[in-house]
Amino acid sequence: MDAGIKFRRSAFKHGLTDADIRHAFETMKYDAEFDEPDTENKHLLIGFDRNANLIEVLYNPIDENSVR
Repeated sequence: MDAGIKFRRSAFKHGLTDADIRHAFETMKYDAEFDEPDTENKHLLIGFDRNANLIEVLYNPIDENSVR
């Protein structure tokens, strides 16, 4: 995914770096929109960080080329 990623401070609360999160987007194994009533426009992505650990990333699409 060659998207612009806009990070919130909470993205780093578990010790991940922006490079780890970008790598997860590049190596995604799963990506789907939540199908829950209170989670409009929220997606779950599962991919690998730079150390080959599986990580979950929650994100919101902003437009065709950007996510938050």
